[in-house]
Amino acid sequence: MTPVLEVRQLSARYGRVEALHDISLSVADGEFVAVLGPNGAGKSTLMRAIMGLVANSGDVSFCGSALPRQSPDACVARGVVLVPEGRGIFAPMTVAENLELGAYLLNDSVEFERRQARVFNLFPRMRERLDQIAGSLSGGEQQMLAVGRALMADPKILLLDEPSLGLAPKVIDEILHACAPQQGRAAYRSGRAEGAIGASPVQPCLPAFSRPADRRNRSAHDQVP
Repeated sequence: MTPVLEVRQLSARYGRVEALHDISLSVADGEFVAVLGPNGAGKSTLMRAIMGLVANSGDVSFCGSALPRQSPDACVARGVVLVPEGRGIFAPMTVAENLELGAYLLNDSVEFERRQARVFNLFPRMRERLDQIAGSLSGGEQQMLAVGRALMADPKILLLDEPSLGLAPKVIDEILHACAPQQGRAAYRSGRAEGAIGASPVQPCLPAFSRPADRRNRSAHDQVP
């Protein structure tokens, strides 16, 4: 079976500094793959390289065809979406405006309402906070908004960069449960992606990531074995 996402011999650099070297991994339909490692091990760079946000070499394919390199917008259009470390919400804007930006490629009001309803089903607090300024939300609510915004793009692969950072265990469980993929068409009905990759420090979030993860990769010395 062809993986939904396959990374082969991926390397990435910032200027002359190589941050990742020769990484390979794959995500099957309905699979959650966790990438674990200490700070500086290259987890965020891996996510950024998959999205084409950093200079890289190697192959990244989605559903059997190559993803455009150095083109994040094309990745989103294909269904590969990143929830960045630090949430990356637009703090001066409302929750509603942040969700609208997640669907910026969409030009279908009926489909927009359907996607927004899925987000509200997963995160009811987003409906309650719809007119609230995003920067005034709690940390957990901001992470829910970041995930909800990503889900508005209707991703087939969801990349989660340290979604549990600084959050209470109960909130972590709620977010990871909402992001857990399901196989095939059920993914669309539930509003969940077909596959997911989550990156987290080894501690304290290993137990939280171990529950939904189908496989766990340890990132160390700039490599994911």
